[in-house]
Amino acid sequence: MLIPFIYNPKLPVMDMNYLAGSYDHAVVEQEKKDHDKSIIEERDSIDRWMREYVNGSFIPSAALVVIRDGAVWHRNLVNTSEKRRYSVASFTKTFTALAALQLVERGKMSLDEPVNNYYPAYLENDQLVTRQITLRDLLTHTSGIVNDFSGPGRLYPYQRYPAGSRFYYSNQGYIVVGRIIEHVSGKPLYRYITEQFLEPLGMKDSVAPETMVASGGLQCTIDDLAKYAAMMLNRGSTRFHTFVSEKTFNEIFSKTLDSPPVKFNEYRGISWRVWTIDDRPYSMNHAALWVGSGGWIQLFPSLGVGYVFISDTPDHDSDEFNLFYRGLKGRLLKLTALLSDSDMDPRGFNPGIPLGEELKEFTGVYKNNERNRFIEIGLDKRGGLSVRRIESGEVMDIVPTSRLTFVYIYPGQSEKGLAFDFTWKKDSIVGLGVLDGYYEKISF
Repeated sequence: MLIPFIYNPKLPVMDMNYLAGSYDHAVVEQEKKDHDKSIIEERDSIDRWMREYVNGSFIPSAALVVIRDGAVWHRNLVNTSEKRRYSVASFTKTFTALAALQLVERGKMSLDEPVNNYYPAYLENDQLVTRQITLRDLLTHTSGIVNDFSGPGRLYPYQRYPAGSRFYYSNQGYIVVGRIIEHVSGKPLYRYITEQFLEPLGMKDSVAPETMVASGGLQCTIDDLAKYAAMMLNRGSTRFHTFVSEKTFNEIFSKTLDSPPVKFNEYRGISWRVWTIDDRPYSMNHAALWVGSGGWIQLFPSLGVGYVFISDTPDHDSDEFNLFYRGLKGRLLKLTALLSDSDMDPRGFNPGIPLGEELKEFTGVYKNNERNRFIEIGLDKRGGLSVRRIESGEVMDIVPTSRLTFVYIYPGQSEKGLAFDFTWKKDSIVGLGVLDGYYEKISF
């Protein structure tokens, strides 16, 4: 069971040297000055690096804001202003998810009942052995719906995987959530987002266009994104407005796919990617990557620290932007460690990855019943996993990124590849999701 956030304000710590009568105020003050100096130096280093990288690349502009204890602690603008609107791409999904949670809390719909009970979607693929799709499935990208409008006259995307069997990032699944929100609220999505979030948060310089969809389309300034981030850091409320109760907010961190327990875990919750330590939520993050947009939001609610950056990169998929994207994320994690003064350095967060004997659990033969195809997975000579497609004889070496996902890295690439998502039931693997469909494990 997931343990809810425990709010941990910075309280005075009783120093044993003080009790012994040897408390040295000068030493403590100097340590504080040195720590504050380290924070300022790191902040200034990030500003210089951002400015130099953006001005030396094809990225026209970028904006960063850091939140600490509910307020803007720092802002950095490169070739832009705090009033400039950016397309925030998939950050929109986090607003959509919060809208859905609002309507669940108001009794308009349910996270775990079939969507068909209150909206006639009928998304299920009758060629798959699958339960009915729920709102939680759609919000956590585990509905099995893929980004495919291939069928003639198809109103909704195609379900390629059984509901609840694997994670598949689905823009089309979120578009369906938007239609559900409109159906049960009686309002167009853009109006609902405007009235329920932009206006109460005072996001006056941002806009939800009539053309937006639930997966993307919001246009926000960096200062308005700071207001949104501060509200999320405070678990769904501000001093003046409660958007959802803390109980409902904590649904974001519910784990939806089975996997063995590990100390450090990373998984997709409701919209947000979640980091937990010993089942306690530690951080939440989401990317904004689309044509003309590249950004990242990461929040540490228990530490009271978070940050957002956004850019108008012309190519979010290029190596040049990825170096900027990864480099800035790493530097901001270091800054977070300094700002929070926590025992846990976020740069040390490392999800458990299966190695050695643990890999034997993944071996076996898997069958795609829909297409009558087979995959055999075995140990290779180097102690890793090797995938063989039985019909074609194609062989691929795959590497783990977690206990759920392995990746075949395309030749000549450092990160891009083909995902293999394993389905666990309690402590055993029962299936596998690949690009061409779902494979049931038939031999061990």
